[in-house]
Amino acid sequence: MSFQQFVRPQCHEFDVHFHFTRYALKPYYALDSVRKDHHGWSTSGKPTADFNLDGDRWAASFDYQHQPILPPDPSVAPNYGLETVPLFRVHFVARDSLYDNERADRSARIRGGTITVRPRWPDMKVKDDGTGEVSSVDGYMDIGQPYLDVQVQGSNIDFDLYLDVVQEAMAAFGIHRKYFSDPARTSNINDAAVYVRPKRSLSGPVYAADGPIERIHQLLESDRSGVRRHHANHSKLPGYHVATTVDTPRAGQLVKGHRLGKEIKHYYPEYPENRSPDDPLYHPKVEVS
Repeated sequence: MSFQQFVRPQCHEFDVHFHFTRYALKPYYALDSVRKDHHGWSTSGKPTADFNLDGDRWAASFDYQHQPILPPDPSVAPNYGLETVPLFRVHFVARDSLYDNERADRSARIRGGTITVRPRWPDMKVKDDGTGEVSSVDGYMDIGQPYLDVQVQGSNIDFDLYLDVVQEAMAAFGIHRKYFSDPARTSNINDAAVYVRPKRSLSGPVYAADGPIERIHQLLESDRSGVRRHHANHSKLPGYHVATTVDTPRAGQLVKGHRLGKEIKHYYPEYPENRSPDDPLYHPKVEVS
């Protein structure tokens, strides 16, 4: 009997939309209270807070942005008392060895990300600031009732922790965790990437002409439908950026039973020539998303 040794990959980029319906827009009003109750926007700057999660201390900052979306009709959201429809953002970053000591929204957020909160309800309308024309909002999920769309985009955080990040970050600004404890089934993931970092001297077979990235591309080469992309850039050094993409309809041809498209790539950071061999970024990533 033979055994194969597998390496557990590192979570990299993640993009998820949590939908919260139980309390309708009540947590949205709580977020607006944070905005209104902070009186130092023009003096001390954006509200900031810290929270604990996964053995680390995290820094967070709060922000908002006005949108041209019109308030809901009273028949849809009878308790909506705001004159505008702002979206809210909470930037967060781990205060670990990679932290650059900047405010969360200014930080590089190597291990961190952004929470964007958008209110949603049936038949949303938007008004053009220039012409005054009113039209329907496109591209959002209408589930027949008011709810919050809480998008979290982050990197280098275990995927299982993202809901906890939302709860703890909101609690840091005085908003109850219960509002963000039960995502609806309509919640969805846009992107999830994992990677391993092999030694530069050993990664050549991954992007070689007969390597796995090229073989995946060739596997679907005769198929004339759907989307298939292959990119190979060896300009700065061999394997600088080599990637192949398989779209969703053909994912099952790559891995039996799979239904989601994938990108597989081998790549280096932007300036690999500036890295010394003792720097982890001297070595490439092999990533699947």
